[in-house]
Amino acid sequence: MKSRYTLLTAIALMIRTAALHGIQLTSINQFSNSDPIITFETGSTALPSVPGVQFAGGDATFSYYSFQCFGSQYFGDLNEGNLDIYFSNAQQAVGAYIVNAQYGSGVIETVYDQSNNVIESESALFPPWGYPPVFLGIGEPSAQIYRVEWQCIGGGYFGVDNVIYGAAIGLSQMPNVPTGLTAVRQGIQVVLNWSAADRATSYNVKRASSSGGPYVTVGSLVVGTNYTDAAVTNGSVYFYVVTGVNGYGESAISQQAIAFVVDHFTFAPIPSSQTSSIPFAVTLQASDAGGLLLTNFNGAVMLSGNGDHGAVQLTPLTTSAFSQGQWTGAVTITSSTPDSNIRLTASSNSVSGLSNPFNAVPPAIQVFNGLQLVDLTYNPFTQRLYGVAPAAGPIYSNSLVVVDPVLGRVETSYYLGNDPSRLAVSGDGQFLYVGFNGTNAFGRFNLTSYSLDFMASLGMDTYYGLLYHAYQLAALPGNPHSVAVGVNTGFGDASQVLLFDDGVERSNIFGGLSSYSGSVVAASGTRLYAGSPFTRLTVDPTGVVNSDSPGGFMGLSDLLKYQAGWVFTPGGNVFNPETLTLIGTLTNCSIVEPDLAAGTIFSMGSHPVFAQPAGWRLYAWNATNLQMVSSLDMPTVYGGPSALVRWGTNGIAFCSPSGYVIQFFLVRTPLVPPVTPALKGVSHLASGPFQLIFTGDPSVSYTVWGSTNFTSWTSLGPPNLVSNGWYWFWDTNATKYPSRFYKVGF
Repeated sequence: MKSRYTLLTAIALMIRTAALHGIQLTSINQFSNSDPIITFETGSTALPSVPGVQFAGGDATFSYYSFQCFGSQYFGDLNEGNLDIYFSNAQQAVGAYIVNAQYGSGVIETVYDQSNNVIESESALFPPWGYPPVFLGIGEPSAQIYRVEWQCIGGGYFGVDNVIYGAAIGLSQMPNVPTGLTAVRQGIQVVLNWSAADRATSYNVKRASSSGGPYVTVGSLVVGTNYTDAAVTNGSVYFYVVTGVNGYGESAISQQAIAFVVDHFTFAPIPSSQTSSIPFAVTLQASDAGGLLLTNFNGAVMLSGNGDHGAVQLTPLTTSAFSQGQWTGAVTITSSTPDSNIRLTASSNSVSGLSNPFNAVPPAIQVFNGLQLVDLTYNPFTQRLYGVAPAAGPIYSNSLVVVDPVLGRVETSYYLGNDPSRLAVSGDGQFLYVGFNGTNAFGRFNLTSYSLDFMASLGMDTYYGLLYHAYQLAALPGNPHSVAVGVNTGFGDASQVLLFDDGVERSNIFGGLSSYSGSVVAASGTRLYAGSPFTRLTVDPTGVVNSDSPGGFMGLSDLLKYQAGWVFTPGGNVFNPETLTLIGTLTNCSIVEPDLAAGTIFSMGSHPVFAQPAGWRLYAWNATNLQMVSSLDMPTVYGGPSALVRWGTNGIAFCSPSGYVIQFFLVRTPLVPPVTPALKGVSHLASGPFQLIFTGDPSVSYTVWGSTNFTSWTSLGPPNLVSNGWYWFWDTNATKYPSRFYKVGF
């Protein structure tokens, strides 16, 4: 190969003078001796294989023995065809030889940029004196050549035995390519701006009606770095490029900029009530400043939406192409982002349009795919659901997640750390007690300051040296500052029940529970139930002072629930913990949630579905006779529910955190009967005020009414919610009437 390179130098020294953008190709200065060389000659009829180079067309049949120093194989075409070579990386210079001695034959060399735009083209004929072969080279001031086409003319052959690429010396007089081109619509014109290019004394502005060209010059030899194109039509789309110009020639084209000559987009009215997850029709048109339809607009626009509570997620995010200036399609607000006063925005290249406001209510069964919550609780005072997302959660990891179930949106989250796993709410709704898998401690989250008040240690097993973690927490009724914590290590040693007041542990603990258990529920400030085995605990300010373990009723790792004198197990057992009487067993039960105030017990169970994941069904049971009242099939539940919670007037929530699709569900269902307010007591002070005490649904806004004759009723105002489902109301004006009657409604 050394001899070939020496010959190349000699040939280049003998090259005839040719013009390239006004620059004479003199001597060897066109390409440096240090430039790398690709040798395409292979000595065979097959096209060569060169890293970073792709061939198209051509043949390898020519042998020319008069110039043995060139080798015997050249890639060309006898029949006036062409040979294309594509480069993976941009080059600055290329070249080829004409090797046919036939007078009048030659080659046309054309180079292209990455977008297949012609950068430049030159041609050369075989010299009339017939000797030596002609070398033709083309160079650019920066690396931008991605393809070169050599075409044979005059029925001869040409060779590309050596294609030179690299720095193009001697072309520094050419202008650089302009950068930073922007195109902005201003009324019925387009204003272009770009950054100055080195060595450019003026610029050519070019325009096309489709991306990538072909481009037509609309502004020639523009002085300065801006241009206003007033020759545009409303509704059209224009694609602009700019080139730099000086006395030596014109640069390659700049990056393309797009302009839509549209004043705004107009939405047809959207009906005011929609349901998230259900598609609804949307019609858009491209409009001029007067609101008239621009039928020649055929672009696409981006869609987005915002409501009273922030951005809403929707599909699609981009429309298809407009037809005759209009687009009609189905838009869906995703299940997880219903909202009020939603307004859609259509936008494209700084042109936008806004829809009328509308509401999107949540569906009856609302699914949040990807929201991993491992425990849930409902606070009737804040009317919010609270869940904990574990450390491995794809979103909100290590956080307390707040859900507004009525609106059907995640409202906010608070970072906790330490892999939170368990939750319990205090009876007055002031605190959330939080257990963790990542530390042997539990914490109290204050719902006034929105922060952890404290973290209290749960200790460790002294025999094995293993850390205790919270298995279940139970706030003591009537004492929001006190909590019982069932703990275990997750291994084969005994589980315990501990009691704390404002994070300070009481001295007496109970350590007689089986390994892998640690469930605890509170019937009062002095009575707890735990397991397994099922155990009754008596509590005083020092801790657990008495216990008995009758056993039965529950499984090893069951999480118990307690309400109004009954204990409920995930397997469906309902029993009286004091009389040790089994009330009954709910069939096909995997998880349970009692609502005895409404006279109903809810449960969930699975059933097989052919060739699909198991189906899950929500059941409602009559709390008096434990007969099933009704059921509701859930859509595809991947995995199974790990927490089941009642909320609001008709709501159920559950999470499925362990399936291959992580899910959280909000269910609004007529399975939940309304809670009728029930009078529980009255009192009358000597000074006159009258107190009314009743129970009801803590998620309902009740109103107390007063009358002196059972005919005319006056609204006296709302009652005070003092604990979960308990209300009282003081009538300070009772002394003004000889008799007074009351009713409660919503």
